[in-house]
Amino acid sequence: MQCTIQLPDYDPAYANKLLGLLEIFGARQGDTVLFDASNPDFIPRLGIGTADTQTPRALFDLGSEQIAVDITNQTDQERRNPETYSAITIDDFTARTADVQFLRLDHVGFNLPWFDGVHPEIIKLRQKLALQCAYYRFPTGEDWDFILPATPGEIKSGAIDLNQDRHPKLEIVSFDKCSIPLIQIDCSTDRSFEQIVALFPEGIADDFLKNVWVYVENPYGLDICFVVGEHTGEDWSSFFAGHRLTLD
Repeated sequence: MQCTIQLPDYDPAYANKLLGLLEIFGARQGDTVLFDASNPDFIPRLGIGTADTQTPRALFDLGSEQIAVDITNQTDQERRNPETYSAITIDDFTARTADVQFLRLDHVGFNLPWFDGVHPEIIKLRQKLALQCAYYRFPTGEDWDFILPATPGEIKSGAIDLNQDRHPKLEIVSFDKCSIPLIQIDCSTDRSFEQIVALFPEGIADDFLKNVWVYVENPYGLDICFVVGEHTGEDWSSFFAGHRLTLD
C-alpha cells in the first residue's frame, strides 16, 4: 500500500526545489520523493511528487485498486484563516534552513476544507481503508485521522505495539478553520523552539507542541506548510491506543 500526494506537473522548476528539500527524508524516484520509514516493512509507504493531474490530490494505491482524493476546496465557500501569518518563498525557506539539521519526518498530511460535519471524501477513506491499514481516529475527538505505519502482519492480526517508533505517519483532516486546502509536512530539527520562532517570525508558533507552522508560497492554489519543531527523540504513537478505526 502506498499513498502519494501528487501536485500538478506544470511548474517543474518549483517542484524541483520542493522535492530537493524533501529528499533529506527519503529518496527521489522519478518525479516523487518516497519517504524512509522507521521500519522498512511498514505500510503505507508515503511520498510527495508531481504527476499529470489537473488538481493536487492524494493517490492511495491499494494494489487491487487506486483511490484518488482531490486536495481542493469543494465547499463553494471562501473563508479566511483566522490565524496571523505570512507565507515566505521556497527559496527563502531553503536559505534560512541551510544550517539547520532536520532529524525526523514525523508525519505528512492533507487538510480538506468542510464546514458541515466530516468531509464526504474522508468518510469514504475511512470505509475503504479501515481494514487495509492501521487507521486511527484522533483520541480527543477532532476529525484529525491518522494512519500509523505498521507491518501487514500487524494490520491483519490487530496486534500493533504502539510503543514502537512509527513514522512517518499520515494525517487526514476534515478542516473547518478556513476554505484553503493544506498540505502539511511535520518535521523535527536540532534547533530549540525559541530558535525556530526567531528563524520564522512570519509563521504560526504553537507554544504547547513547540513547533512553528511555516507557510511557503506555491503555484498550486493551496497552502503548503512545513511544521518545524524541536526534536525530542520521542514517538507519540502510544497516544492513539484504543482508538483504531474498525467497521464493526
